[in-house]
Amino acid sequence: MDAERLTDEAAARLALAAAHRIIDAFGWTSLVSNHLTLRVPGDPDYFLIKPHELLFEEVTASSLIRLHIDQVSDESSNVNAAGYAIHSALLRARPDLNALAHIHSDAGMSVSALKGGLLFMTQASMRFFDRLSYHQYDGISDLSEGEQLCKDLGQNRAMILRNHGLLTTGRSIGEAVVDMYYLVTACRTQLDAQASGDPIIIPDAATCAQAAGQWDAYDREGGKAEWPALIRMIERRDASYRD
Repeated sequence: MDAERLTDEAAARLALAAAHRIIDAFGWTSLVSNHLTLRVPGDPDYFLIKPHELLFEEVTASSLIRLHIDQVSDESSNVNAAGYAIHSALLRARPDLNALAHIHSDAGMSVSALKGGLLFMTQASMRFFDRLSYHQYDGISDLSEGEQLCKDLGQNRAMILRNHGLLTTGRSIGEAVVDMYYLVTACRTQLDAQASGDPIIIPDAATCAQAAGQWDAYDREGGKAEWPALIRMIERRDASYRD
C-alpha cells in the first residue's frame, strides 16, 4: 500500500483504517477519543474520519465516514465534534495537506502542559525545529476555534495543543503517522531526561537547524520507507482493518 499514490476512495479507506490500528499498536489511544483524517483522493472537499463510538482497534475500511469540509451533515453527528472542528478547519486552510493525526498520548499531554514545551534535545525532536507550532488551550475544541487553529499551525508540519495533545500533518496518512512517531518519541525522551534531575544538553540553534534540514532531505517523500513497514506489522497482527 503506497501512502503517496492513493488513487481512489477504497485505497484511502484501507490506508486510514490501517493507520488507526498502527496508532493502537503503539498504545497512543484514549478510549474512543483522538482522531485521524484523510482527504478523499480526487474529491478534495471530502475527508474520511472514524465514527466516534469506535475504539481505534475496531476501525475498518468500511466503517469510516465520509464528510464535507464545509457542511455539517447528519453523518457529522456520528463523529467526534472536536475532531470535526479541528480537521475540517485545517484541511480547508491547507490544501497542500491530505492527512491529519491528533492524539492524547501521556507523554504528549505532559509536554503540552510544560511552560517550556518541547526541548530540541534529541535527534528525534530536532526533526521539528522551526517546524512546530503551539495552540493555546481554550476549552474543548469546537467550530469557533477553527480560525485560530489554522493561524497557529501556519505552514508548519506539527503542532502541540497546550494542555491537550499532539497534532501532525502530512501529504499522506503515512507521513502524518511517521511524524507522530517521532513527536511522541521526542516528548517521551524529554520527560525521561527531565525526571533524572541532571542538566540537559541542548545543542545550539544552528546545529538543530542543520539536523532538521538533514531530516527533510532523508524523508522528503514522507515516510516512504517506514509506512510500508508499519503496514506489514499490522498485517501480521490483524488484517481485519481491511473489512
